[in-house]
Amino acid sequence: MKIDEAKGAVLPEVKKVERHAKKDPSPTATKDVIVISSKAVELREGIEAARNAPDIRAEKVRLLKEEIGKGTYSVRGSNVAEKIIASALE
Repeated sequence: MKIDEAKGAVLPEVKKVERHAKKDPSPTATKDVIVISSKAVELREGIEAARNAPDIRAEKVRLLKEEIGKGTYSVRGSNVAEKIIASALE
């Protein structure tokens, strides 16, 4: 850097240096390989099936509504007790 009283400080030109990543053209260059097991594929298919399944079993709901509407729907107390106990043990 030169300092000239009339012009002030004069900076030299700075050249931008570009660097490029070297590509390895050799046939021995390794590539990443991904192998997915058949169990992983089955799991993915199961998850997709669950996502696409309806949240409500429409036919069962329809039948229950019919029974309730007709007054024929009944629940056995022992079934309710079994469910409560099973839920508590989980």
